[in-house]
Amino acid sequence: MRFKAISGLVAAAAIAAIVSGCSAMATPNPAASQAPGSAGGTIGPSSRAPSPNPTEFAPATTLPGGPWTGIEWTRTASSSPIWAPNEGESFDANGGGDTGWIVYGWSGGYVAFDTMTTVAADGTATNVTATEHSLDGLRWQAGDSITFGGVGDTKTAFDGADIAGVTEGPAGLIAYLGEVVVCGNVSREEWPLAVSPDGASWHLVVAGGASSQEIVGGGAGYIAVGTGGVSTSGNGIDWHAVNLKTAAFKGLDGVDEGTSFDGGFVISGEAYGPMSQGCGAGPTPLTPALWWSADGASWTRDPVPNPLTGSAVMGVCRLGDRTLVATESQNGDVMRIWSSTDGRSWAAMPVGNRDWCALADERQLLAVSGHDPVFFNPDNPTEIDLVGADLKVTVLPQSGDIPDWDSVGAPVVLGPAGLIAADDSGNLFFGSPVTGS
Repeated sequence: MRFKAISGLVAAAAIAAIVSGCSAMATPNPAASQAPGSAGGTIGPSSRAPSPNPTEFAPATTLPGGPWTGIEWTRTASSSPIWAPNEGESFDANGGGDTGWIVYGWSGGYVAFDTMTTVAADGTATNVTATEHSLDGLRWQAGDSITFGGVGDTKTAFDGADIAGVTEGPAGLIAYLGEVVVCGNVSREEWPLAVSPDGASWHLVVAGGASSQEIVGGGAGYIAVGTGGVSTSGNGIDWHAVNLKTAAFKGLDGVDEGTSFDGGFVISGEAYGPMSQGCGAGPTPLTPALWWSADGASWTRDPVPNPLTGSAVMGVCRLGDRTLVATESQNGDVMRIWSSTDGRSWAAMPVGNRDWCALADERQLLAVSGHDPVFFNPDNPTEIDLVGADLKVTVLPQSGDIPDWDSVGAPVVLGPAGLIAADDSGNLFFGSPVTGS
């Protein structure tokens, strides 16, 4: 198996879910808004019976409130194939096989995906993704299967694609594909996504404008940034392209990343100054830039203190519900870091040796709604740290059945039952947050 934390594990509507243990998310209505066209691919029913609870250990189904002061580990076992050791990618010479189970944590539980690939005699690949879901990470039920497919002239363009990531926002989960290279241009109206309010039932939708390598969910909704431009959505179904030709984006050379949080949306990229002739020409040097919007429609450019100019690249990511981090890099090295709690005013931070956005991308930084994020310190993989809104790092003491981290070969996931790790011997470890002194 492989483990991943869902990007964008925040949503204003999900805060009540993580506190009370019941879902407070709105259920999407894909049938009401899939125009233009309908999504290719299919959704299949579940068939496997729930896996039994192999031990008397009962994981929590809600995270405790208040600041976390430690992690208490409990070792158990699971009969679910999702946690089977040495489960991973397995493909034959023709490219057929499966990815193995990939697990994500989110505020409503845990979800897992296994994409099976079959290759026809003509070389055409077709992927069917099995899904499972769990509230506590121990007992699992099969959900809908997902078969992505394009529409129109691109119907087969997505047949060999599998899920690149999962993100959570106000309407629930979105499973998305990476960018697919095809001959000719893929219309923005032809990009399929799978949307789920609960991790069990999935609906294929055509998300116009969401042709992106990554979709990020947060309190304001969802944002997609890719070669097709930038788009935002409140429900994962209706997507609206951002007009990058308005005055706010004057001198824009390119967009790098986007994020969503409780205070709106933020885009990072590069722009030339007012003397520029456009697209790299003119005397004004390239400057990394940030833009903010409350609703995805009206945008303003943020003032960024003391940015580098020239070949620097600007990235942006979110740490929990309220804190954003922007990083400016040159030749792969982080040169500047800023933080913000409103997406509009940015304060310079010490660079140090930590690239927060890289930690988030590599799933070493984990967050759920209503709580400060935690991360595994890359300088000390056995250390778990709590990250405050001011980016202050506090080491969380660990107790109980602490895993042998050398035998845990994949990132840990975080959900309502706390942290979950599995080792190569089939042991399952639940890390329950400790609160209070």
